[in-house]
Amino acid sequence: MRFFSLIALGLGLLAGCPQTFYPGTPPCEFDTDCTPAVLGTEFVDYVCYQERCTQLLDVPVIDAGPLVQDASAPDASPPDAVVIDAGPPEAGNPVDVGVVDSGPADAGLPPENLAGGSPCTDTIDNDRDGFVDCDDPDCAPLPFCVDEICDNDWDDNANGLTDCDDPACTDAVTCLERVTICDLHEAGYFDNCSDCHEAEYDNQGNITREPLGGFRIDATSPQNLFDSMNVPGDQRRTMLRSGNAAQSLVYAKLAGTQTEIDPACAQNDQECRSARGVRMPLGRAPLTAQALGEVERWLNRGDIQRCLQGFPVELCGDGQDNDGDGRIDCSDLDCRTHVLCDEAQTICDIHREGVFLPCINCHQTQNRGGLRITVTSPQTLYNSLVGVNSSSGLPLIQQGDHLSSYLYLKLSGEHLNVQGGDGEHMPLAGDPLPQRQLDMLRSWIDNSESLGACLAE
Repeated sequence: MRFFSLIALGLGLLAGCPQTFYPGTPPCEFDTDCTPAVLGTEFVDYVCYQERCTQLLDVPVIDAGPLVQDASAPDASPPDAVVIDAGPPEAGNPVDVGVVDSGPADAGLPPENLAGGSPCTDTIDNDRDGFVDCDDPDCAPLPFCVDEICDNDWDDNANGLTDCDDPACTDAVTCLERVTICDLHEAGYFDNCSDCHEAEYDNQGNITREPLGGFRIDATSPQNLFDSMNVPGDQRRTMLRSGNAAQSLVYAKLAGTQTEIDPACAQNDQECRSARGVRMPLGRAPLTAQALGEVERWLNRGDIQRCLQGFPVELCGDGQDNDGDGRIDCSDLDCRTHVLCDEAQTICDIHREGVFLPCINCHQTQNRGGLRITVTSPQTLYNSLVGVNSSSGLPLIQQGDHLSSYLYLKLSGEHLNVQGGDGEHMPLAGDPLPQRQLDMLRSWIDNSESLGACLAE
C-alpha cells in the first residue's frame, strides 16, 4: 500500500501544477539541507535525493515489481493493477503478457516522470503517449529537462556544467568573446565610411559638403568613433541602442535591415523604404560576416562604451570587481578565456611562447648578475630558474607564490617592494613583458601541481 500512497502523492502534486521550479539543484546530505528555511521559499516539498535537493514530485517512485509477470498467478500484482495486452503472438509477444500498470485502478499508465526506474532519462516512452523523456510534457519541470540559462551561475539542466561551461551556451551572447568599440576601431571597420559621412570644407573653412544623411563618422579614435556614431542623423532615429543591435540604425544600415527597424516598413510602402536608404557602405563591398557579427556583439552585450575612458574592464587577477558587474576575476564572463582562468600554464608553454627570449642577451652570453638563462629547451629553461636564488639570496621561483618569486617581481617591476630587492626593471633592453606573458608566468608559478609538469620524469 505504501507504493500506492507514493503514487497518489505524486499525482496529487502534479494536480497542483504549474509550480515555480527553482533553477538548478543544490547539493545536499540530508533532507534538512533542502528546506525552505535553508534554501528559500521556492524550495517546498524538496528532499535530498542522490546528493541533490530534488522536489518530491521529481523523485522516482519505487518500482512495484517486475514489468512482466504471470497474470494468472494469485496475488501476482497489487490490488486493482491492470494487465495490458502486449499484442498477438505474431507481434513477437505471448498473449496477455505485457506491462503492468502500476498506477491506481482505471487511471491508466503513470505519467512519464513517475514511471519506475529512471523516468525521463531511460529513452522509453513509459506512458505510451508518443513522447520520450524530455520531449514529454510530463518531464518539462525536471532539472535535466530545463534549458541552461547562460548567465545565472546555476547548473539549470543539472548536467554538471554551469553557464558558459555548458555546450548549450556556446552561441549565447553572454558567452561569446566580448567586442568593444576599441576592437572595432582597431579593425578599421568604419574607416571607409568617412568618404560619405564626413563634412568637407574649402580653404576658408566653409562647408562645401554635408555628411551624407546628416550622419558623421569620425574614425580617428575609439572615443571619436563612438561620439560621432551616437548622434542621430536626418532620420532622427537611435543610431546605437545598447543591448539591441537589431534596433540600432548603424547596425541595420550595415546589415541591410534598415526597413525592419520599428516601426517596420510595409512590403509595398516604397516611400518608407526609400526614406530608410540603402545598405552601407555605399559603393563598396558589404562588411564580412565576421565584421558584422562583431558589430552585433558589441551592441548586444549592453555596455557599448566599454574600453573608453571611465568605463574600465575586468582585470581578471587583482581580486577586484573592476567593471562593477558584481563578478570578480575568473567569475566574470569577461575573463572566461583569460590565461589565469584557464588550465594552468607549464614550463613548456612558457618556452613555446618565448617569454625569456628578451633575457638571453644579458643572461646567456654574459651571465649578468650571476644568472644564466638557457632557452634551448623547456628542460634547460626549467633548470635555469627553479631551485636558483638571485644574487640577493631571494628565490627566483617560489612555487605557489608569484609574489615571493623574485624573477616575476623583476619582470613585473615590483622587485623594490620586497626586502632585498634592487636593480632595474627587467628586461633592460626593449619593452617590458606584455601582461599576457606575465600572467602566463603567474599561472605557472601559482597553479601548477608541479613546476615540472610537462617535462619527462
